[in-house]
Amino acid sequence: MFYSPKTNGFYSLGWHSAKQIPTDAVEITVEHHSDLLVGQACGKLIVADESGYPTLQSPPPPTHAQLVEHTLTTAREERQPIIGVLDGLQASALAKSDSTTAVKLEAVKQGLRDITKVDLSTCTNLDEMRGAVMAAYNAMVVANPSVALAFKVVLA
Repeated sequence: MFYSPKTNGFYSLGWHSAKQIPTDAVEITVEHHSDLLVGQACGKLIVADESGYPTLQSPPPPTHAQLVEHTLTTAREERQPIIGVLDGLQASALAKSDSTTAVKLEAVKQGLRDITKVDLSTCTNLDEMRGAVMAAYNAMVVANPSVALAFKVVLA
């Protein structure tokens, strides 16, 4: 079994001809190859050391932009069932000609649509970002206590 740092690939004489194996390839044992694949399946990266020998390395931490995107994706997923409940409450209010409640519910739904505009620029980690989104959810409930049950799953 061989590993090429240039291609970050593995080669076997059972599958490849000697001409197909890159010239920078180093020989490794089948056991080491297996260990590397298990490590990769667990989230590690296969990288060459200074000698070209394959090793496992932890991936770099996510960037601020990646953390923001993860937080906003989660917020988008969380808001959908809440909006669904609020849609039902709003339809019920409109059926009862309760336009005051319907308008309040629409304002909360707009707040949920705007949840992706929460300022996460000063947050340094996922917990802080999550806290900022949760604070925005809480503010919506404090301003409109009648919608608290719609937020129950998110705020639990």
